[in-house]
Amino acid sequence: MRENSKNYRTICFANHEKKCIVCGETKIVEVHHLNENRKDNSPDNLVPVCPTHHQYIHSRYKNLVMPIIELYLANKSNRE
Repeated sequence: MRENSKNYRTICFANHEKKCIVCGETKIVEVHHLNENRKDNSPDNLVPVCPTHHQYIHSRYKNLVMPIIELYLANKSNRE
């Protein structure tokens, strides 16, 4: 595993529960960089998603999951 890969996953899961924020999947969880800059590993740029919803984000179906992700992030910032 590349060091950067390990680092951004560690950062993400220290700030978010290790489950897809769209569907709740907990077995296989990836990390998406919201601004799509893989060098920006700030906690605010990282969200946990399952492989399926990660593919949605990078496809023409992005509009089906981004409102859910945006709502999650808004609720998270309101709790902090």
